[in-house]
Amino acid sequence: MAKRKNSCLLYMLVIAACVSACADYLNVEPKDQYLQEKVFKQRETIEKALQGIYQKLAAPQLYGNTLSLGAVDVMGQYYVCAADHQLSGFQQYNYTDSRVEATFSALWKEAYAAILNMNSFIEQLKPSTGVISEQEQKQYLGEVYGLRAMLHFDLLRLFGPVYAENANASAIPYQTAPQPTVQPFKTARTVAERLMADIDTARAYLSEDPIRLGGADVQVYNRRFNYYAALALDARASLYIGNKERALTRAKDLIAEAQRRFPWTPKTGENEMVDIDPLFSSEIIFRLGQPTLQQQYLNNFDPRLPTQAFLSPLRERLQEVFESNPNDIRYAWSWRFAPNQLGIIAPVFIKYELHAPDYVPLFRISESFLIAAECEPTSESAFAYLDSLNVQRNAHPNEHQHIQLEKELLQTYRKEFWGEGQLFFYFKRKYLQQIPKGNTSGDIITMSAAQYVVPIPKDELIQR
Repeated sequence: MAKRKNSCLLYMLVIAACVSACADYLNVEPKDQYLQEKVFKQRETIEKALQGIYQKLAAPQLYGNTLSLGAVDVMGQYYVCAADHQLSGFQQYNYTDSRVEATFSALWKEAYAAILNMNSFIEQLKPSTGVISEQEQKQYLGEVYGLRAMLHFDLLRLFGPVYAENANASAIPYQTAPQPTVQPFKTARTVAERLMADIDTARAYLSEDPIRLGGADVQVYNRRFNYYAALALDARASLYIGNKERALTRAKDLIAEAQRRFPWTPKTGENEMVDIDPLFSSEIIFRLGQPTLQQQYLNNFDPRLPTQAFLSPLRERLQEVFESNPNDIRYAWSWRFAPNQLGIIAPVFIKYELHAPDYVPLFRISESFLIAAECEPTSESAFAYLDSLNVQRNAHPNEHQHIQLEKELLQTYRKEFWGEGQLFFYFKRKYLQQIPKGNTSGDIITMSAAQYVVPIPKDELIQR
């Protein structure tokens, strides 16, 4: 029976098939026997196995929609969602809503199926010799250790407790073995320790990454989890668990070493003509290819959609986020106004339409400036990083004064990560008990831990 289970996992890796066909959360039922030993004895099948992992992560249930431009972004209160809107349950943090339950159940299932594939890949590749070079082996292992840490981290951010308030509360399982058996839940602190260990392992394996040594095309190689993605994840996770000293060190390392490889996207200015690029492509450290992204976009942001499906912010709230500054390139390049199905002129989010991308950005160099600003010990040094980013976005109004760092950070996160699924996690990390309300201008929502913690799916709990 065990042999058949392992065979099934390897088969899924090779063909990048849908694991959900033979997986039920952390339990995988065997369906086939296929090249168990041969998979990691051929370069081609090793590479297919790795690409299968990336494809799983890009699924709509994970970073292809839910964790980027979809549900988690709605939870960041970006949009107007009336009571009859199909995503209103996410905006209201109504975790008993049937659509909300189904979405997070699918996310949990797909995430742990992907992690199961990663663990099988690591176990099988480590003893494999003579098929790929030692450096290639390190490269592949570094990528998968990093991806495993990244996905566990986002599961922790979503289903785990508010870390700043209750790090010792039960959170999620941390899967490191390729056995498809139910694993015990760990505390948030234990999960954090294990994912930080995985990040350290990834950084060590990726120390001679071609993207770092200058032997790779950055705009091609950033489609893989690379050395700088490991640094970026390290900084983001360190800040989330309250280790500001480590977060600042990693952010500074990124700025010092990586910015020349991920330069600021050229912006428009007086007598300037540049290509409009709302994704700021040159700044992306790691992105996931997503061949169905355009359809995901149309399912949410096409103004021809019924009002119950169309995602659009309140015009006044949009102006408030961007401080009525039409020159901010995040506003100028990512928004237009068009009539919705009712004929009402509404803001239309075009970040993923205008650029016609086939990928979603997961890490960008700008975040390191925000992390450094938050972690610097003095206001002067903090605002120096924040100002550097603001200048690049044409978002530095003349009346700007260095007074309220926390207010400036919040406003910048709201501008910078629209459509990327990061704002709700910012709210949760800071344990903000009052956040801007998407449905009305000027109003707030009072938050509690219950709203910040997505419940573990019922199907998972039934198995325990």
